[in-house]
Amino acid sequence: MKRLTLILLLLTFLATALAGQSQVTKTTSETVKTPSKPIPGRSAGPAERKKIMDAEMMSRCQEMKEQKQKMKEDMDAQDAQLIKQLAEMNSAPEHKKMDLMAAVLTQMVEQRIAMDAWKRK
Repeated sequence: MKRLTLILLLLTFLATALAGQSQVTKTTSETVKTPSKPIPGRSAGPAERKKIMDAEMMSRCQEMKEQKQKMKEDMDAQDAQLIKQLAEMNSAPEHKKMDLMAAVLTQMVEQRIAMDAWKRK
């Protein structure tokens, strides 16, 4: 009987403590209100930050498109130069072919080295 009374008393105490805690939490959350206007000196809200991030992303995207276009133009120019060198090599007399072949190979290696350096940037 004493044990049952003790358990009931303990349960009543816990229920009262939990009810009081939920009231404190409820009143605390009700008193804190978010401002409707941005406060000077504070950072922008989520919607404003998203707009800023979107604008930055679009700017970076445009930069990447321009870099890609420039790289394509550079590669096309290098290919045209190699095609010209190959045509010259193929139509050259036998005694000049080795020198022209070395020039083509050197040009290709230089292009490869430049491309690898660009990728590492």
